[in-house]
Amino acid sequence: MRLDRLKLKYGKKLPKLVWLLGTNGWNSDRLHRRIGDFVWRAVFCDASYPASDDPAWTTFVNRFKEKHARDPHFLQAIGYDSLRILHHVLQKSNAPGREALRDELRKLKDFPGATGLTGFTGGDVEKKLQILTIERTRGDVNRYEIVPASMSPREVTPAEGEVDQPSETEEAVEENGPGPHKRRTLPAPRE
Repeated sequence: MRLDRLKLKYGKKLPKLVWLLGTNGWNSDRLHRRIGDFVWRAVFCDASYPASDDPAWTTFVNRFKEKHARDPHFLQAIGYDSLRILHHVLQKSNAPGREALRDELRKLKDFPGATGLTGFTGGDVEKKLQILTIERTRGDVNRYEIVPASMSPREVTPAEGEVDQPSETEEAVEENGPGPHKRRTLPAPRE
């Protein structure tokens, strides 16, 4: 249901809205076309997004469109970057075997690719991620687009008449510390 319809339906007693935090699987035009306001202003991370103006991304998108006549998906960009990284390391090092190639890959830092800078530390991939959100387009409020999230700090205050109290679980964690041991209240025995 759209936010404006919620306001009409509930008036001043609008239900509490929450911010959704998702994965890079939310970086999809299909998702927000299907469920609109349910993911409006949702926040998620990814290395790139369709409307990015990063030159490496736009170059990749343009080349992909010329060859395949459609927009690329993130996995195609990762594949493209992976092969370029492998080609770069093979040309630079002339590694004689798998172990030498692995060692050279582990040394790679800040390789410029379509999905941003990529490097390796201890066998793990390091990639700078962007915090993204889903917003309505300026021209048409019924359409949505993925854009970088503006994460400005803001004060959050409880609604009128609402008191921000810790829950029983939060109180138990404060008393007993984090972990699987949570304070439980058992009912009194029946007589």
